[in-house]
Parts: sequence; C-alpha cells; structure tokens
Amino acid sequence: MKVLLAMIVLAGVLFVRVNAERFEDGEYLHPKAGFAVTFPEGWSESDVPYATFAVASPESEDTCVVLVQEVPLSVTAEDLMKGAERRGASARYQRISQQPARVSGAEGYRSESRMRVGGQGFRNSELHLVRDGTAVTVQCLGPEETFDARFLTYSRVLDSFRWTD
Repeated sequence: MKVLLAMIVLAGVLFVRVNAERFEDGEYLHPKAGFAVTFPEGWSESDVPYATFAVASPESEDTCVVLVQEVPLSVTAEDLMKGAERRGASARYQRISQQPARVSGAEGYRSESRMRVGGQGFRNSELHLVRDGTAVTVQCLGPEETFDARFLTYSRVLDSFRWTD
C-alpha cells in the first residue's frame, strides 16, 4: 500500500512539473496552451500584474509580456485585436499597422501600435493568435524614442513563437 501511495504521489508531482509553465535559458514554455517563445539572452522574468508571464531587459525599459486566456471557440484573432483597441483607448492607443499572420495553421495578426501612459510614449510590436479556445498575445514594448533601435529584437521574439503540440 505504501509503495502504491508513493507511486501515486510521484505521478502527481511529475504531472504538475510536466504541465507547469517554465522559463529556462531564455525560453518560456506554456505546456497547457502548447507553445513556446524565446526571449533575448540576459532578459529576466519580471512582474507585470496583468500578464501571464513577462520578461524585461536588464539595460533598458524594454518589456515583453505573454497573455494567455481561455476564450469561447467562436472568438477569433480579429476579436482580440478589437478588444486590444478598446482597452487601449484610455491610454491614447493608436494602431500603426496590422497584418494577418499564420503560425502552424492558427490564424492571427501581427501589429504595431503606439500609446501614451502617464505622459510617456511607448510603442508595441504584438502577435495575437487564437487556437482551439485559447487566445495568446505576445507583446513587446518600449519607449517611443528607442523603439526603432529595438524593433529587430522585438521581431525576433515574435518570430520565435511556436506551437509545441
């Protein structure tokens, strides 16, 4: 009986560890939603209250956040884009560009936007995807004045997104 109980406990621990989100060697893995994203070397986990996960640059105000939420199967990536615009209205949100994107068959959008928060200007590069009732947004943002210099870094993060299942 003790051996059986120990095996059950060990199986539970392994299940939790296998399905737990993790950040190792610059890669964020979200097994439950089935995706991974790679961030620049040296960036470290950061606390952003609204985010599922976030990392920040050690030498600048650059931040990348990952948002994961369960949504009804009827929700599309276009719905996500419209929701982002509505939420951003209070921050003087302005969409600069928006292009359809497809990642392993999942429809989505890549976009660039700017906003003002507390008098400071920021620019974002974003990837919005919806697959099987899960919405994923990866957003990289930084101060308006350094955005162009960081654009390639942000693009590499968004390009690194991959489904793992």
